[in-house]
Amino acid sequence: MSFLDNLKEEASFTETLNGAKTHSTSGDACLDLFAVTGGMRHRSYRDQIHLFDRAYIENPELAMKLLFYIRDIREGLGERELFRNLIRHTAKTWPESARKNISLISEYGRFDDLMCLMGTPSEEAVVELIRTQLNQDCEALKERKAGNINAHISLLAKWLPSINTSSARTRGQAKVLASALGMNAGQYRKLLSALRANIALPERYLTSKKRGKINYEAVPAGAMLKYHKTFHQQDTERFSAFLADVNNGRKSIHCDTLYPYEILRPLMPDGRSLPYREPDSANAALETLWKQQPSKVCEQNAICVIDVSGSMYCHRYGTPMPALISQALGLYHAEHCTGTFHNTFITFSSNPELVEICGQTLEEKLRYIQSSSWEFSTNLEAVFDLILRTAVNAGTPQEEMPSTLFIISDMEFNGAVENPDKTIYENAKAAFEAKGYQLPAVVFHNVSSWQMQTPVRAHTKGTALASGAGTNSFNYKFDGNITPMDHMLRVLNSPRYAAVHA
Repeated sequence: MSFLDNLKEEASFTETLNGAKTHSTSGDACLDLFAVTGGMRHRSYRDQIHLFDRAYIENPELAMKLLFYIRDIREGLGERELFRNLIRHTAKTWPESARKNISLISEYGRFDDLMCLMGTPSEEAVVELIRTQLNQDCEALKERKAGNINAHISLLAKWLPSINTSSARTRGQAKVLASALGMNAGQYRKLLSALRANIALPERYLTSKKRGKINYEAVPAGAMLKYHKTFHQQDTERFSAFLADVNNGRKSIHCDTLYPYEILRPLMPDGRSLPYREPDSANAALETLWKQQPSKVCEQNAICVIDVSGSMYCHRYGTPMPALISQALGLYHAEHCTGTFHNTFITFSSNPELVEICGQTLEEKLRYIQSSSWEFSTNLEAVFDLILRTAVNAGTPQEEMPSTLFIISDMEFNGAVENPDKTIYENAKAAFEAKGYQLPAVVFHNVSSWQMQTPVRAHTKGTALASGAGTNSFNYKFDGNITPMDHMLRVLNSPRYAAVHA
């Protein structure tokens, strides 16, 4: 490397909150954002904008793809509030980039995401898009009334703000939109009501006491999670029969847009641990939703290392507990992986241990996991030592070693005991090589970013950076040649984001 490269490398070093040597940047602004953006719900608006500005200025095209990856509910991070902050900022700062992609917003997110662009240079384009879609939906409504029951009506009416709601903010948005569409309050309300009556919203059946007409196979994932107890209490026989049919493979249930932690959260109201209580039969839907999650785990000999240290129990009110996310991802991966480490994970601790998951129900599995030896430490060095020591003592061949380690954490590792002037990853790599082993590929998956730091740099071979509450990282294969930059580019340059441009 040149002196300048060495200078950049040296200047990038910083420390975690627990004193471990790490990097203040990966060396690429888009990668910095990619590495932490799924764990930024508790970070300030200013921090969010600062990271995005640097990414956009360095690489506008990639930054815009990353922006839609942030919102993508199916194959991305599903971060709604962060996306809205960033797309609104983009509409004000780089208006042409926002306007180019307005038609894509509902494809990666929801129609109500469009409302954050009202009052920006993109407002006119947003209103025109809404007007066009409403006209198409009205035509489809006419076709349905004429007998064509298959005429498609979009979900736009569901997500547009109601003009007679209890929220003053929502009413204000509705009045502004109605005026922009050339309607008065009454016309706007009647139009939405007519369209909503024809898109089978479960809320309408619940409020009108027509619960016996709910088609549970058509209930969206979010609504199923939100109303599962109501369905159980008020339509017990039909709902129980539906769940039985799903469990037996005769019917399907929507759960592809749910994150693992969302299914676990109703069982752990405080986000920390299971309360001691009698099992609740109303939670049968959670068991079904958990079992029916699509498998997004690539066939590789991988294992998760989950962080439940003290900082993982800190969060902003209204956001999920990071420790809940790490447990959910660890349990999901353990159940879905097919290699040697099926049904297992490793804990972060001063004395880390391999945990084999036991239990028949979701509650039993969680209770078993939470009875593991947790010392609320973030000693990643001890995890690497455990794996290497086991291999050396047993004479384990390289092919039986884990191929990939998913480190599910906030990345605030303890300082190294050996060679503290090196990063945890550098020390682990050297230790493995000294014993004749190759360190497994390491994926640093950040679920709670307290500061801008990355454990490795953009071109560190055998590593990757990821973030968020989703399982998509598990769907990729990692090896000794992959770099964090390689992984980000294969995600953002995939056909999924080909339509997004700056």
